[in-house]
Amino acid sequence: MSKAKVIGIVAEYNPFHKGHAYQINTAKKALGATAVVAVMSGNFTQRGEAAYFDKWQRTQLALAGGVDLVLELPVIYALRSSESFGKGGIELLAATGVVSHVVFGCETPHPELLAQIAGIKLTKTKLAPYLSKGMTYGAAVAAHVTAQYPEAQKLLQEPNNILALSYYQALSKLKNGPLPYPIMRQGAGYKEVELGGTLPSAQALRQELSTKGLSAQAAAGFPPQVLALLPGLLSQEPFIDHAEIFYLLLKHTISKLTAEEIAKHSDCSEGLENKFLEAIKATNYPDFLAVLKSKRYPLTRLRRLCYQLLISSPAVPFATTRKLSPQYLRVLGFTDTGRQLLKTMKTTATLPLITKLHKNEFNAKPAAFRAELATDLAATNLYDLLK
Repeated sequence: MSKAKVIGIVAEYNPFHKGHAYQINTAKKALGATAVVAVMSGNFTQRGEAAYFDKWQRTQLALAGGVDLVLELPVIYALRSSESFGKGGIELLAATGVVSHVVFGCETPHPELLAQIAGIKLTKTKLAPYLSKGMTYGAAVAAHVTAQYPEAQKLLQEPNNILALSYYQALSKLKNGPLPYPIMRQGAGYKEVELGGTLPSAQALRQELSTKGLSAQAAAGFPPQVLALLPGLLSQEPFIDHAEIFYLLLKHTISKLTAEEIAKHSDCSEGLENKFLEAIKATNYPDFLAVLKSKRYPLTRLRRLCYQLLISSPAVPFATTRKLSPQYLRVLGFTDTGRQLLKTMKTTATLPLITKLHKNEFNAKPAAFRAELATDLAATNLYDLLK
């Protein structure tokens, strides 16, 4: 099976829907692929939110929808920028030793331009003039790139294109790594909140499920095999955003820290840690975020920072994980085909496989391995606490 074409996908599947199935089926047909490996974020997403279904439930849906092997994207990548998200996911797919092509969505019929843009070397010196104007990192990158590729301005306004760019960049740094295979996104846009059409967005589906349950409109957005599992999963009570409890916990956590400690336990920098201490005077979470929000600090980044603070620990401060490379391949689920892939990966994988956590999992392991796994376990504990 190692000689066969195997698709790799970095995803959140929050939840798995018809658009995801379209991507898989289209790529398998075009490439003649025999299997699909997905690196999926755990219980927290890159938007800085808790996932609607937990990682085990979302794994069930992904396997029903056409994925053969689901690996977990560690939270140290899932709760960071698109650059870190993409880099972590690509390196994990490459580490399997079986993935031949990385499939991802984009919002342009000319993905070759994204590939060209990915070749631009970005440095702090090049971005400094834009960052000094209060731009976000993403906006600074877009401004610098647009100076060389004017047509990039519109491209980099789309979240899927920004992620595609991060995939291209990560793939370009690998030797003999998987090949990129972009697919034009079909159906509703990433930020679309209204249901309609045959391929609605995950956000619209989450909103419908949380407010109206599995309505006829929501049901139309899922593949049949996935739809069959939803009533059972919904009966287990998906994640409910208890904003008041979350904010109390966040205030309690921040109130015990100094500005320096906030920077140590999250990716806060450039004085934002001081604003966090001031912002906890707000009476609720939306007001807290409103105090912090600016052109430089969008809501998604701020929400990620909040979760970083709650996941961080004295033993493993979250900010210290910023430069860690993937340390293991943690298996969340697999089909019969996935089981065969795992057998092949015992000889091809360049990272240790974790199929089940044991009491002695931390014994005789490198510090980076222990830090990455400890942070993942802390994220699971937080999710369970908030749920």
